[in-house]
Amino acid sequence: MQQPVWTGGHTREFAANYRAEVRSVLGNSRQDGRLVDISMGGMAVRVGSRPGGRQVQVRVWAGPFSSELLCMVVGAEEDESGVVLRLQYTDLLPAQRAFVRQVVEGLAGPGAAQAS
Repeated sequence: MQQPVWTGGHTREFAANYRAEVRSVLGNSRQDGRLVDISMGGMAVRVGSRPGGRQVQVRVWAGPFSSELLCMVVGAEEDESGVVLRLQYTDLLPAQRAFVRQVVEGLAGPGAAQAS
């Protein structure tokens, strides 16, 4: 997975602007989550419990826009408030890549588009 561009963690602004819904590809598990970190290679999402299987479908909302991203679970860290899933994107379409790029560049701040 690529290094994250933004690693601010659990700020209120980040959590409010970027909520997520995680669905297990196996079975009907669906749970609300909170985006913790994102890069062009993957993301981290905090959920209540670890979903079954190694693939999940994650819908991320960024303001009025959203995108559904297929991901592989490459790691998980449990603590008293839930699980942080470390996810790697799988076969993103151009529109999905553009959505992720907009979120990453928005979090990186002004001038990030020129640096990439």
